[in-house]
Amino acid sequence: MQEIRNNQFGFAVGGPIIKNKTFFFLTGEAQLAVAGLSILDTTPSPAWVSAGTSVLQKYGVPVNQVSLGLLERTRRMCLPVRRLPTTIWRMRLNTYNSYNGIVKVDHRFSDKHSLRCAF
Repeated sequence: MQEIRNNQFGFAVGGPIIKNKTFFFLTGEAQLAVAGLSILDTTPSPAWVSAGTSVLQKYGVPVNQVSLGLLERTRRMCLPVRRLPTTIWRMRLNTYNSYNGIVKVDHRFSDKHSLRCAF
């Protein structure tokens, strides 16, 4: 089983553009996470599908080819855990990535008037 990894980092920087008038502030952060999820699940074995198909054909019932294709694809994506015909083990990789940031500019026109822009 894959271990869980979580990398989180960021920065902040700011300062004056024009002394006592215009200032900037910039932040950024990122979170990069990876988690492997293992799932114990079941799916019909090839022997079980073959037996079921034979019974359907014996009584003239059509076999759904789409379902057979989905079962085969599921078996190819999964790894057997034990010798039991219907038990499989699946490993899926999940990533959780987040990127955030703020850009802010302040300008002071007078003691009573100022403008602040943030993105």
